[in-house]
Amino acid sequence: MALANGVRGMRFERSGGLLFLVLGGEVALDGPAPGILTEVGNRAVSDDDRAVFAAVDVAKARTAPMPLTQTGPESYQWDVTLLLADGSTVALRWHAHTVIDPHAEAAIPGITGLAIWLGKEVDRIWARKADAPSP
Repeated sequence: MALANGVRGMRFERSGGLLFLVLGGEVALDGPAPGILTEVGNRAVSDDDRAVFAAVDVAKARTAPMPLTQTGPESYQWDVTLLLADGSTVALRWHAHTVIDPHAEAAIPGITGLAIWLGKEVDRIWARKADAPSP
């Protein structure tokens, strides 16, 4: 079921950095198989996850200039697509190693919490990939 702000899912990808690794996944909040789907496995969406997604101000996200932050040397690029209940999408992009800058939070309330969540989720993906046996 979609959240009150209209978010029903999300696609995310982190690319760039020193090693230029691309890591990402998809979040489904409704449909036959809600969950967080990544290349290293799936997990259920928790109430804490839902709270992070619900806090993003979608109306401001629609009109915010992109990218939210400028690129820096060897920084990561974060590409996020919010999937909305009305069938539309909102594309977001920023550049950062960790949490995005405070000006982005002013532009889109809730984006800092989402950036923190994404950082943790990508760290989870990387940890699982790093532990995977070599082909």
